[in-house]
Amino acid sequence: MVSRSYPWHVFSFFVSSLISTIAFSQNAPGGVDGQSLWHAQTNLPSTIGNHHTFNLLDLENEEDLVNLQGASTLFFVLKPKSLSQTGGEFMGIGDIRIFDDHIQFGRVSSPIRFTEDVPAIVTIETVASQRYARQSRAPLTVGDTSLFEIAELVIYPKSLSREERRKVNSYLALKYSITVTHNEDEIWRDYLRADNYTYWNRQIDGSHHVRVLGVGRLDQQQFLQTQTITTRGPQVLVALDEVKSIGTQPNVEIEDDAFIILSESKQQRSQRLSCSSGGHHPLSQWKLQLQNWNSTAHQLIVRIPLHEKSDENDSLFLTDGSSFLYLPKNVLLADEEYQIPLILLENYRHYYFTTKSIRDCDRFTAEVTNNELTVSLSSEEEEKLFVEVQDMSNGSSIRKPYENHPVSNVLGEGQYLVKIVDENGNMISSKVIANTSSTEAPFQIAKPTIRLFPDPASRGQRTTLSVQDITGDHPLKLTLSDMQGHVLEIEDLPFASSFDWKFDAPEVPGIYTLSLYSGEITYTVKLIVAQ
Repeated sequence: MVSRSYPWHVFSFFVSSLISTIAFSQNAPGGVDGQSLWHAQTNLPSTIGNHHTFNLLDLENEEDLVNLQGASTLFFVLKPKSLSQTGGEFMGIGDIRIFDDHIQFGRVSSPIRFTEDVPAIVTIETVASQRYARQSRAPLTVGDTSLFEIAELVIYPKSLSREERRKVNSYLALKYSITVTHNEDEIWRDYLRADNYTYWNRQIDGSHHVRVLGVGRLDQQQFLQTQTITTRGPQVLVALDEVKSIGTQPNVEIEDDAFIILSESKQQRSQRLSCSSGGHHPLSQWKLQLQNWNSTAHQLIVRIPLHEKSDENDSLFLTDGSSFLYLPKNVLLADEEYQIPLILLENYRHYYFTTKSIRDCDRFTAEVTNNELTVSLSSEEEEKLFVEVQDMSNGSSIRKPYENHPVSNVLGEGQYLVKIVDENGNMISSKVIANTSSTEAPFQIAKPTIRLFPDPASRGQRTTLSVQDITGDHPLKLTLSDMQGHVLEIEDLPFASSFDWKFDAPEVPGIYTLSLYSGEITYTVKLIVAQ
């Protein structure tokens, strides 16, 4: 029996054979104990995700003398080097042989289709044949190593339960940025943790299923990742505090069982509209969540390459539905980079990237007054549309038809994702809102102009922060902090819609952060102090 979970990313096979393997490890992939081989030594310059690959020849001469009398489960992380499939053999273990276009087990063969330069997780389950059950050796043979890159190989001398296979697959998917959210079987779409909770699950995070990235640490599965990068589609790199070369992890301390998970939605129809204020930002489909986060890292860095850059008029914000954090660009780089101050984010809250250009293109308004949500479309629609309100704490949702008059829902306290969808459930536009049980919670974004000059500044040079058109009437607070998060200067100011604040640049060269607090909204800009 052969089953294919998703044709480009995860392949599962059930075969009759036996695999004998070697080497033992203290911890386990996905927290699933009992592996007899777990190899991910990084000794080649090529990478899958942010991890180097290894040479199969390193395993060829190992003593594979484990006596196996039953079933086995194997996991491979592979990336094809070419789509020119020739039927060449990459490797064999016992009765199993992996070719560039099929997998063969004994006399049975099953085709497999890869996408060039896109990695995949291949899972093979074996049931011992009578011939192999009497043997204790299953040698590894190396074929044409130019066919694939291989980053990790895990072998269990036993059959794993479905839940155990999901945990190992989730560990590999998060480590190598291999999307598993599109599997035909819905239960395989969740990223399952070793403790049976989820990093990402389809019920809560299902609107953001295109790609999933993660940084964090879990000692139980020897997982420590402080930088990661997408492996298909437009490139997005995520790192803590600093960006290293691909295949290298920044040296940042993270507490055990702490993670940051990012996920991407499909481009919504409203994001494809023509806006007078600019084009579509590549990050506007992403969201992030801190999970049990505890780290010395001060910044989460998100970088996109030059050819994916946004329109110059697209300002980027991070919102939880109640406040908006302005994310300035790092103007010193050719690529586009944003730094998110982690101290301003809360654990388990969902934060969405958004831009003012998308706001200008929105097709609906969503306002909460006295715990009642009212949704109105900006114009009458000929097609049949629905308003869907999803509770982000548990994933439950309510869908109501929109019949060219406002739709209302009573909300409890918490975060909600409000979506306009068509008859097929395709998302046309969406907004996150937060109900704090206040009497009025308007969903409105502030759009001040914030400039810093000169920037870069010389050591001790007189510098000006110029703020124009800030909204609201809250008292203001300004802070200047270094890259370690230490506050060097703080000043409270009465509200003014426009003002200039002058200060002396620090004497020590480096990158500093100026933060402007206005009620629940925080804006930040970077100051470069040159040598």
